[in-house]
Amino acid sequence: MPNATATQVKKSNNPFDIFITGLRKGFNVAINNLMPNVLMAFVLAYILDLFGVMSFLGKVCGPVMSIFDLPGQAITVLCATWLSCGAGVGVAASLLASGTLNREFPAVSYSRRQEAR
Repeated sequence: MPNATATQVKKSNNPFDIFITGLRKGFNVAINNLMPNVLMAFVLAYILDLFGVMSFLGKVCGPVMSIFDLPGQAITVLCATWLSCGAGVGVAASLLASGTLNREFPAVSYSRRQEAR
């Protein structure tokens, strides 16, 4: 005897319904998992900049990061990405917004060098 309180889920094979279901799941992941990490890292990088920690890291880590043609503050992107990819994106966005990083650093300049060949 089936349970009267249980609801049965009708599975649809309609591509539009499958797309909408995937879209809802993806939106849920973006809002509940990615955005908090990105926002937290963006704010944390801004706070570190206000307290002067970023300039300190720039001086201390500058020689190491200069190997990769990056400023010393870029070490925070590597550390944050090690913890969470979304946090790394947030820190990188914060450094881009503050002007510490720009489009002329290696990732973009490497692709430009490849196009020139």
